[in-house]
Amino acid sequence: MAQQNGDARFDARRKQIVDGLMKCMQTKPYQKISIKEIAQAAGLSHGLLHYYFSSKDEILYELVRVTMRDYLSSVKTLSERLDRGESASGNFFDNLTELAHLYFCDEKRSYFPPYCFIWMMSNYDETLRSIVREAYQEYRRILTDTIRRHSPTDFPIIRWADVLLLYAEALNEAEGPGDKVYAALDAVRSRVKMPGVKRGSKEVVRQIIRNERVYELAGEGHLYFDFQRWYAHDPSFDITTLNHQILGYKGSPVGAKAGTRAFTARNWYYAIPQAEIDINPALTQGDGWGN
Repeated sequence: MAQQNGDARFDARRKQIVDGLMKCMQTKPYQKISIKEIAQAAGLSHGLLHYYFSSKDEILYELVRVTMRDYLSSVKTLSERLDRGESASGNFFDNLTELAHLYFCDEKRSYFPPYCFIWMMSNYDETLRSIVREAYQEYRRILTDTIRRHSPTDFPIIRWADVLLLYAEALNEAEGPGDKVYAALDAVRSRVKMPGVKRGSKEVVRQIIRNERVYELAGEGHLYFDFQRWYAHDPSFDITTLNHQILGYKGSPVGAKAGTRAFTARNWYYAIPQAEIDINPALTQGDGWGN
């Protein structure tokens, strides 16, 4: 019993210190906060902090662990309440929105700056990155499982039409046009009562497949990656055809221009984040993205 009481006091003191850091971070950048200020906010002596934590960073790591653990516990509780039919709204997403407001708005609104800092620092600090990544994976698991059990919507991971068109594209490039290629293309078109595609050479069928992907998958986020696959290494492709004026949205003045797209060779690939280059100096930035 004495050991349990001692452990409880030890944990309570660590929580007191972690809460002190959170108070400080609500009004001051983490880099400018001293151990002495954390001790004052926690109501403890400066020297006592080193008995519980070896450094200021260790306090920060514990703060993130506690915060993530508490939030995940709340999300899990919401999921379990929904399973038992105890949710007031009966909708997991409404409850999740309410939970987000609980953590970032109202009486806890001042918690938002510390959370933003923690998220940003996780790009640079491997320990923070590991804590955040682990928490996010667990959050995603809980959310995904709950959606599968309760969502009225069946979210597609990949559409069957996309699978058929990718299959036709790969088979045409590997073996040329044939019955299997045409069967895959016609399966996409027949479900909406469109006639089968015309037969032709490998080059002709290649363009037919590309057109089918543009029309079938319009607005679904595939076009950039399709163009990257088709044209990034094609010296005959005129990249300037991608640069044109973007018309204003519906309802804007007639002739209004929202801007001009400026797509260059570098845009086939994303820039490597500077944070990753800082971690691994052997990385070199992609062409066109600076030094």
